[in-house]
Amino acid sequence: MTEATESDAKVPPPPTQESNTDKGITQRDSSCKICSGLIPQGDYHRESKVNIAQLSESWDKGCKTCGILRDVFLGCLPDAASQEGEVIWNIRLSRFKPIWLSDYTEIRLDIFKLPSTVGPFGCLHSRSIPSGHTGSSAAFRQAKEWVTGCTKSHNLCGTGPACPLPTRVLDLGTNESSSIFKICVTQNRVARYICLSHCWGSHKTPTTLIKDNLDSLVKGSLISGLPQTYQDAILVTKRFGIRYLWIDSLCIVQDNADDWRRESSKMAEVYQNSYLTIAATCSAGGEEGIFTAPQPSYATKTFEFSNKGSETHIYGRQLFPHHRYDLLGDSTAPSDFSNTSPLLSRAWVYQERLLSPRVLHFMQEELVFECAYGRSCECGYFQSSRYDFSLKKSFTESIQKATKQLNQDHWYEVVYVYSKLKLTFGKDKLPALSGVAKLVNRQLKDVYLAGLWRSNLAKQLCWSKPNGHQTPKPLQWRAPSWSWAATDGRVSLFSTRDETFVTFHETICEPKGIDDTGEVKSGYIKLSGKIAPAVLVPMELRTSETRRYGVDPSTHFDVSVGGKCDLHYTTSFDPDYKIPVEFDQASMNVTCLLLMGGLSAGSWTDLFLVLKLVDETIPEYERIGIVTRKTSSREEWIPDETKTVTIKII
Repeated sequence: MTEATESDAKVPPPPTQESNTDKGITQRDSSCKICSGLIPQGDYHRESKVNIAQLSESWDKGCKTCGILRDVFLGCLPDAASQEGEVIWNIRLSRFKPIWLSDYTEIRLDIFKLPSTVGPFGCLHSRSIPSGHTGSSAAFRQAKEWVTGCTKSHNLCGTGPACPLPTRVLDLGTNESSSIFKICVTQNRVARYICLSHCWGSHKTPTTLIKDNLDSLVKGSLISGLPQTYQDAILVTKRFGIRYLWIDSLCIVQDNADDWRRESSKMAEVYQNSYLTIAATCSAGGEEGIFTAPQPSYATKTFEFSNKGSETHIYGRQLFPHHRYDLLGDSTAPSDFSNTSPLLSRAWVYQERLLSPRVLHFMQEELVFECAYGRSCECGYFQSSRYDFSLKKSFTESIQKATKQLNQDHWYEVVYVYSKLKLTFGKDKLPALSGVAKLVNRQLKDVYLAGLWRSNLAKQLCWSKPNGHQTPKPLQWRAPSWSWAATDGRVSLFSTRDETFVTFHETICEPKGIDDTGEVKSGYIKLSGKIAPAVLVPMELRTSETRRYGVDPSTHFDVSVGGKCDLHYTTSFDPDYKIPVEFDQASMNVTCLLLMGGLSAGSWTDLFLVLKLVDETIPEYERIGIVTRKTSSREEWIPDETKTVTIKII
């Protein structure tokens, strides 16, 4: 295995003049109609729509700012010269964001200066020039600087001390040039170690730990026989001077169910105690490796300008896709990551990121470092972004503050993001989040019920599958129907009301193994509350409504109580999964359980669980959805004289 070569791109030296206030040198004609409104004042940004022809004309009239924008535009996108008057671009200059030239597609240009230098106008941001290859010596020097700085000054992250090793690790030896690794059974040995977070890929990894090869791997094996991603991770581990590396596929016996359950239950400790986690973020499988170079379109271009007799350099490039580096909301769906950052779409990886004190991402374009204090990247975007938000930072702070309500609120956010991620095996739905659940429960000191917490169970039951996100009901049972873990795909939490209308008598979840936050084999809730018989009514939507809301009319239903069906006005029914239309009339009969509610602005907003009777002798139900209903009179569905009944939900 050879070390990746460092980029040999050369950058002109920055000017010696420095400016702490970054006022810059304003070179623009105040009467210029193109750029005079672009220089921002205060915290606001301004935008202007222009094309190349307009910038060229303004430059000819003497506006140097327009000349700079034109040169950067053509230098970074040479093909744009043939479209001078055709493509309308949006120019955004902001005090706290990069200067963008955008054609409302994926192309955005970032114009910047180097740190501690003066640019030709004051709103230029300071950026760095990336190494050009994530396996280069320059890239490693940057990674080493990040990690060292974190261990020395970040109290929330810790110093990376020697910790008890996981049950098994790869022993790389003390000789950096060694071509051999061994599987080491650690027996509570204490040392620093690194973890690898990676995608297995569509094909089974060539080398996994199984019963038949355990003895031979303990004796030793060639590093060159491992998948390329593992070889690269070993090189990085050795560069950091660390002897031990933990890789799930080689440190857990994959064909031993007991070993898998036992070791997967220790995930929280494995990642929390690691010195660093190497994330093969841009690799979809073990054979791809982790070292990459950005596409030529992302190369940094240098532009030289003369200003009052001195040379000034500014730089331009297509903006790296930083929005793909995290899952924080609806604007970024897992599909956005499938090509450029496949690792970030995987559910198992989510807790690995949250639990590890430090994560080094090998992205397609650059290295990104993530810890409890935020994120850093080679190009400098995250360091200079005033509005950068890291869920890892937010989560770590909530754990450290140890307030019960804060941890419950963050749990909702964790579940919301986690539910959008991909799992190869549905049975892993709870195990893949068990480490985070254990960490949260250190502060909550609560009872964990298949993804929910008993102390606030009524509110926890108010999850829903938003319209258009229903998937078929999983064929294999993995959680009680009242748990979000029983479904596939994204879940949301309703804004709940003040009153709770149910009383819980029993809440039982039986784990499948020794881990009470992992797989479960059964579970039920026994409670008392008021119920109303109802009927599911297939709803025929107009074509325009189907297009507008993305709803499949063949699987969308109203809930009718007492013959009243008012979905379009006051009621919203969200099924937990796609309900087949081939129901007979008996299977359309359901029960609505009043769960929570409250009075707001003169009307009631109530939440009902929609239940299906499975055993009338107990009676025993399973959940199939949830209804939100706004009304001036609750008695339309639940008359005051309605008796409270005790039911069991499985």
